[in-house]
Amino acid sequence: VIASAGRLNTAAAAELGLERGSLVVGLSPIASTTHVGHQVTQFAARHPGLRVDVEGGIDRKFVEELHLGRIDLAVAAQTERHDDSILVQQIGSEPWGIVGRVDHPLLSKAESLGDLGAAQWLIGRNTDLLHETILDEFDEAGLQAPQPGVMTNSVMFALTALTRSDFLAILPHSICQSLPLLQWRDLGERTWTMPLYLLRRRRGYLSFSAKKLVSELVANGDGQQVPGSP
Repeated sequence: VIASAGRLNTAAAAELGLERGSLVVGLSPIASTTHVGHQVTQFAARHPGLRVDVEGGIDRKFVEELHLGRIDLAVAAQTERHDDSILVQQIGSEPWGIVGRVDHPLLSKAESLGDLGAAQWLIGRNTDLLHETILDEFDEAGLQAPQPGVMTNSVMFALTALTRSDFLAILPHSICQSLPLLQWRDLGERTWTMPLYLLRRRRGYLSFSAKKLVSELVANGDGQQVPGSP
């Protein structure tokens, strides 16, 4: 009821088409740097009369804001279990790999994970879905799983620290691909991938502009629906 009431103000404007009204999209840090962020930017550029607000956050926050009608849709790189009121749809995936500065003495010469035995690690708090896969790969290479020399939930700190030290990290490719001071290496044999999920209210009002953006995001993904859980 709260969500429906909250969307009444934009419903009338949305019926006039994409040239009026507003659209609020939630993007997780990883989703923001992938093709999804680019699609949202291009969508806004094609419809200058439409105000597009992009809210940062994580899955848990997005679900709460969807229920309250504060956002129209969201894309997150990982998702917890939800009830049937939230429609979860996979629209892509993001590869993860080893990241270090461009002239890193170990990473520059590494041909496999086994060459990183002496590495110092900067560990993030957002690799839960990959944790078991990463452990298995390091175990097969005869190595102990990466132990944190530094642990952080700040992407900006991690990227800055990696360019100025010999720490290594496991990060998504999209975050690193445009940073010339860092090198990203796929040493996980293409097994380190994290899904990208589109989240929206199953029975909530979806404006014309929101429907259009959802259609474009799904068309560029694999369209795999996830009923109630990842």
